[in-house]
Amino acid sequence: LIHRHERTVQQQKAAHERQLSKQAMLVCNPTNDLEGAVKECDDLQTLLESSNTAVTRLTGQDQATKASVMNLLDERDGLEEKQGLDWLHFACHGGFDESNFYSSALLMAGKEKLTFLDLLSQQLRPLRLVVLSACETGVGMSSNSSLGNEYTGLPYPFLGGGAQGVIS
Repeated sequence: LIHRHERTVQQQKAAHERQLSKQAMLVCNPTNDLEGAVKECDDLQTLLESSNTAVTRLTGQDQATKASVMNLLDERDGLEEKQGLDWLHFACHGGFDESNFYSSALLMAGKEKLTFLDLLSQQLRPLRLVVLSACETGVGMSSNSSLGNEYTGLPYPFLGGGAQGVIS
């Protein structure tokens, strides 16, 4: 009985520590042509770090690749440092494709597109907040497809993946 109690206390302590541990990922200016995005991420990083939030920052052509973003978002990876990730911020180009909303995308390094379909087809880790600071990320359309009859746009895959909120 004492052993079981100690294990329960240890589990509660670990859960409490995970709640206190806040982590954010910033995807900044993957195409190296948005000076305002760099300033936005600089200011946001300063604010987050002042509130004891650990920040992982992917900036520019070398770091902000489609593969690196998808790797950090994939819940199947199970890396311990990803367990507390709760805020994702994109400061990049974006585009909504009216003819095929599945092709709507955020533009990553090397002009690779991180599309609606890419995000929808992954098992995304649940996040508390996703911020899409990119053109046309708030644009959407009413959909009558396999997703159901609802409004679809770039926020949808994040919400469907378990994000508690999306600002676009």
